[in-house]
Amino acid sequence: MVALIFERIIFTERNLIKARGLIVVTKFLKKSLLSVSISLSFLTMPVMANDINVGFGGVYTSGNDFVNYQRNKKKVNESFKSVLFKLNSEKKLPFNIVFDTDSEVSKTDINNDSPYSMAVLMTRDDINKETFSKDGISINKSYINVGMVALIYQTVDDLKQKGKKKNSIIYSFPIVGYSINLSSGDDDFTNEALDNTFLKIAKGAFEDEIVKKLQDISMDKLKGEILEFKDNQYKISLGSSKGLIKGQRVKFMNPEKKSNISGKIVFIDKDFSLVETTEKINENSTVEATNIKGLSDETYQVVDFKISSEKCRKWFDSKTIGIQASQWFSDFLSSRGGKVVLPSKVGTKWIESANEQSYALFIKDGGEHLFEVAKPKYSIILDITGLSDKKIEEESNNVSENWIYKVWFNVEIPEKKYSKEFEMVTTKNVVVGSQEFQEKAEIFNLLHQLTAKSAKEIEIND
Repeated sequence: MVALIFERIIFTERNLIKARGLIVVTKFLKKSLLSVSISLSFLTMPVMANDINVGFGGVYTSGNDFVNYQRNKKKVNESFKSVLFKLNSEKKLPFNIVFDTDSEVSKTDINNDSPYSMAVLMTRDDINKETFSKDGISINKSYINVGMVALIYQTVDDLKQKGKKKNSIIYSFPIVGYSINLSSGDDDFTNEALDNTFLKIAKGAFEDEIVKKLQDISMDKLKGEILEFKDNQYKISLGSSKGLIKGQRVKFMNPEKKSNISGKIVFIDKDFSLVETTEKINENSTVEATNIKGLSDETYQVVDFKISSEKCRKWFDSKTIGIQASQWFSDFLSSRGGKVVLPSKVGTKWIESANEQSYALFIKDGGEHLFEVAKPKYSIILDITGLSDKKIEEESNNVSENWIYKVWFNVEIPEKKYSKEFEMVTTKNVVVGSQEFQEKAEIFNLLHQLTAKSAKEIEIND
């Protein structure tokens, strides 16, 4: 009997690139199947917390079709909270997480000038199983893909709807966990085992990435001055260049009184804002606002995904593979120099408006919640442009065959007039007759590697 060699891998995307150590452990499974486990370790630099409070807004989904997350919803939510609670107590976050923030009232109580929240948006929760049998040998393969986006958003007054609040995303970054698992013989990947692996990947990816990616934001208490007053509006010396947004509340700090007055920004320019309040402000007052801002103004977003390759369209549904590849690409891109990568538009319901704003509808507890997202500075269009597979005759025999696979992948950034095609090739030894079973998995893995290569090598610096 031929011994088949496969890999059992659990990793997060950036760990694959920035691994500090590598541990390889081998063990024999039933029917001579060799399993290789790879563990990636890394170093995390602590971030000291300050006095800015951020409420935990919970977990949202980018649509209704998240059956695996919904089945494990309570455990996933609790695991994310436990991670944040631990990091909070160790002062590794650049802000203080406050957990009792489900209601808008309590969030407003935390920061009455600018209630910030952090939430997790689930974008993928794929669990798929395949089985191949030949000559008494069964091979079981499962794919688990967990995609998330960590959101930091500000709840401010909606100036278009009196008395209403709106959520405006000011920073986001993707987090991805991905796993391929194999076994031989009877299928030992039960639903319970797959659910447990799903939970481990989700929690592990979140825990591994959250601190590192939060280092790319700055958190400040901003101080400004009153420039002029007219018709219940105060012109202040803080504007959008400082990270403030329309609808945000600021405080007027009166040196002669213990109580302070707040007002909301009704107009904003780069270097100044107009703040409206019905109360009289002491001319000696200063202005104070809270600011959370990414270190980079370079904002990117995957806005479309295509499959130009006719052969690839026979194997993959563009909607499903598009969501996965866009998430992978976004995750790898976010590791480049603190670039702000907004949630991908692929697979999410978006509403466009004429005032340079767009809105995403996210789901939580069965209800739709509207999030305002500024249009990205740079939009990205991804395209699988070619796919090729060929058997290497001189290296094949009656037992196994050698196949070569190649994928072409194009990245377009219209605002930069940039378009470049990337390619990657791999060879794989497969058991005779199993090529059809394995080739889809090989192309899937090759595309995953190609998203990393293209995100790392695209020319995005001005």
